[in-house]
Amino acid sequence: MENTIKERLIKTRLNALQAIFLHQKQIGKLRIKNQLVDILAIGVPVLYFVPRYLFKGTNYSSIIEIIWEALATLLLLVVIFQLVFKWKEKEIDHSTMAHRNRDIAEEALKLSEKQNLSVDVIEQFYKRVQEYDTLDNDKLLIGTKKKQDQEAFRHALQHVFPNGTKPCPKCDADPWKFTSGSCELCGNTPAS
Repeated sequence: MENTIKERLIKTRLNALQAIFLHQKQIGKLRIKNQLVDILAIGVPVLYFVPRYLFKGTNYSSIIEIIWEALATLLLLVVIFQLVFKWKEKEIDHSTMAHRNRDIAEEALKLSEKQNLSVDVIEQFYKRVQEYDTLDNDKLLIGTKKKQDQEAFRHALQHVFPNGTKPCPKCDADPWKFTSGSCELCGNTPAS
């Protein structure tokens, strides 16, 4: 019974590490989009006002106005995309869930190292895990591609133990030595 609980805890840690990896990928993409909006919000006025005053009353003033209209339209479109697709809110949500999954991964490791585990502690832990999994799977990580899941799983296998790696439970491949293959779980070439 004790071994079954520990195996389940390690599987939970793997799932949490996999989710952290996927959240971090999403955070990176969303940060780039949000930084683009910030850069345009500062850059568009600068790119307009400086040339406008430098070339006021010259033949270039009409060109400056056309460029201003294009930049202002671009800025407006990007801000609309940011608001409609909720890039900032999604970045915060992914960041929050990455932290929560990090806590789950650490707690799963600590629990797996304990000798005597009470049923109440395990039940409370898995109740919280279920809540986070629901948020991850139904809201934030929905639509994740198979290749991304496999990459995240390999990453999780590499970091499941503080000073060791776990081979893929399905194909026994080393996650550090990746060669695209046929394993449905990790995407690696099965070990011979």
